Amino acid sequence: MREGKSNQAPPSQLASPSPSDANDRRSEGPQLRVCVQGGGMRVAYGLGAMLALRSEAPFPIASFSCSSAGSVAPLVYLSRDPQALIERIFTMLSGKRFINPRRIHRVADIDYFVDEVLGADDFNSVGAPGAPEVWVSIVGARSAVLRHVRFTPETARELLRATSAVPVLYGRAVPLPIGGTYVDGGVGDAIPLVHALGLAAAGDVVVATATKPLARLEDPARPRSERIAVRIDRRISGAVRHLLLAPNPLVTMATHLIRQEHVAGVPILLCEPTDESLNFSRTMNSLTELWASCEQGRADMTNTLSRIVGST
Repeated sequence: MREGKSNQAPPSQLASPSPSDANDRRSEGPQLRVCVQGGGMRVAYGLGAMLALRSEAPFPIASFSCSSAGSVAPLVYLSRDPQALIERIFTMLSGKRFINPRRIHRVADIDYFVDEVLGADDFNSVGAPGAPEVWVSIVGARSAVLRHVRFTPETARELLRATSAVPVLYGRAVPLPIGGTYVDGGVGDAIPLVHALGLAAAGDVVVATATKPLARLEDPARPRSERIAVRIDRRISGAVRHLLLAPNPLVTMATHLIRQEHVAGVPILLCEPTDESLNFSRTMNSLTELWASCEQGRADMTNTLSRIVGST
């Protein structure tokens, strides 16, 4: 993270595209199944990818499978004013209120994060007939059992809190009406490719949106201070602690499937950061860097979508 962060958006601010009219022509033809990785501040990349999907998707989008902060991405896609929503999110992420190391038991203010995201729109299109399904991953706070739950306007707030509840940084689990308490979905399924494939039918195309390069996707390495915090934090169950510190088999499976490019006749296309000179740290909070990552996500998704016709 570079010093001297700016609080002004760069002049190359992204234009707000209109949704692809492919989504108004839902049919029995090919559809897209999109999965989105989280990764803290790296969500900026995924938000840019959503702008490309809104204007350039060649087929209707049938579903989103998301984890952690990546669950915000489909809300940007469905927003009436995605540009305004992204600006609101980046202003919040780059401010002093969201991340505050002095709050020992709540370094990341997830409640503020959720309120800022959902307060910008009514999101009535989530779960509406003809709209893409939105699924988010959550992990049982005690059992570490992974679940994928569908967003509705009624459940969006608590599900977004639960899938974003990063152990140590948020410091508490989120109770849900489905029973039990839950934490960060990225702990169990960082990039829900397997879930997206499970929803796909013959002729569909899966687009995997990775917020860090595929070569680094399987790397479970965490800063030494974070590993120590995970080990000593008594609020984290043993099962969740193991997931946080060990390589995740679902991530390993996802990377292998992405490299195969097809599974049971379903093409898999990868959208990943191509410019590694950009800072794709999950803790970056420079407004300039957030916008740069967003623009990179839009450009990379545009390139990914251009390959779809040849893959089907």
